[in-house]
Amino acid sequence: MVCSGALLLLSFPAAHALANALMYPGDDYVPSRSQFGKWWGGSCSEFNFTTSDKSYAPGINCRLKAQDGVPIIMFGGNAMNMYDSVMPESMPSMLPTNVPFNVFSMSLAGSRYAPRTGDFSIEQSLKDANSLLTFVHNQTGKASVLFGWSLGTAVAASIAADASPDLVRCVVLGNPFTSMHAEAAAFLHLPEWLLKPWLGGVALLPTVMWAKTFRAPTAVLASTEDEVIPSSMHMAVYKAVASDTKFIIQEKATHNELRAFVQPLRKFVA
Repeated sequence: MVCSGALLLLSFPAAHALANALMYPGDDYVPSRSQFGKWWGGSCSEFNFTTSDKSYAPGINCRLKAQDGVPIIMFGGNAMNMYDSVMPESMPSMLPTNVPFNVFSMSLAGSRYAPRTGDFSIEQSLKDANSLLTFVHNQTGKASVLFGWSLGTAVAASIAADASPDLVRCVVLGNPFTSMHAEAAAFLHLPEWLLKPWLGGVALLPTVMWAKTFRAPTAVLASTEDEVIPSSMHMAVYKAVASDTKFIIQEKATHNELRAFVQPLRKFVA
């Protein structure tokens, strides 16, 4: 019994590392200069913004239709870095075509997500996202649309929960989970309590709790045939949103079927 207990305790650090690797697999995609130069009419550029610890993080900006559009900050899923989040056919393709947008994005902190360097940290990623929101407001003088997809909904929700009203225009959450721990349990078809010893080192990311403090207009996009995040979680997050103006847009689609939401989302954001 003593030996088996010791082995169980020793397994926790390895399990934590494995859980983090599975939940945050990373994305090393970097477009070639020639590819990048063609995105959105050649309007995309990279920049650095100051983070909470006074260092710098890379970001990307694409100007759709005009130089001075509505700022929108996009956070992609757990296998999407900033390039995948803003590339053609990705999240910006869901926006209204008759409205100018100033699109911004960043990669999660750590070398798993190009072009970042260093150790992975979801906690630092949330701090960086908040710094990016401040940077965009300082650069544009406007409130931003926060648009997250899958894991990115937790990032968007974390900063929407505490942001002052002058910083956030509205929030869009595409296929959100209630928390990362609940999502892990659902994905593995196991009770959450059984996984708790192994999830102790994994950030909770309580999207459903953060939603309870939202003040900005919010739209939840829900794929009814989501094979990754249970559709019941989408509904739970929607019900938790405290904003007086909120919508849920349900479409018969799988988890990454972004195009199913193009028309209804365009009506909300416009």
